[in-house]
Order: sequence, then C-alpha cells, then structure tokens
Amino acid sequence: MPIFEYYCQSCNLRFEELVFSSQDTPKCPACGNKQVNKELSTFGVSMGGPSGCGDGGCGMDPGSCGTGGGHGGSCPCCH
Repeated sequence: MPIFEYYCQSCNLRFEELVFSSQDTPKCPACGNKQVNKELSTFGVSMGGPSGCGDGGCGMDPGSCGTGGGHGGSCPCCH
C-alpha cells in the first residue's frame, strides 16, 4: 500500500495519504474537498552513519558546521 502526496486546491494543504487502490482518491483532511491533485514525490534513503548538517556528515566538526567557524561557512550541506 503506497503513500501518496496530495495537494488541495481549495485550502492549499499538502498532505500524505495511504492509498489502498490506484482508483481511490482521498479527500482533504482539513476542508473535506475531494478535488485534490496527486503530487510528484521524492523519497530519501539513509545508508547509516552521519548524513546531515551538524552531525558530521559533511566532514566538518559538528560544533562548527553551519556557523562559518572552522571552515569559513563553506559547508556543502549548509549552502
């Protein structure tokens, strides 16, 4: 059962919904509108270990990552 992302044109809400069939279209959880658009979605995969800014995933000291200290603000995951 895939999870799809939807956008409600009525109230501008973006939401995710577990869909049991490709023919099922959910209604907006905020306003109840049934005219929602399925959005193109992406997913992330973690291979373990540090991967984000501030946790050493960029190779910089976690204490200085994103602050410009120690690497001149050139952290690739902060810019």
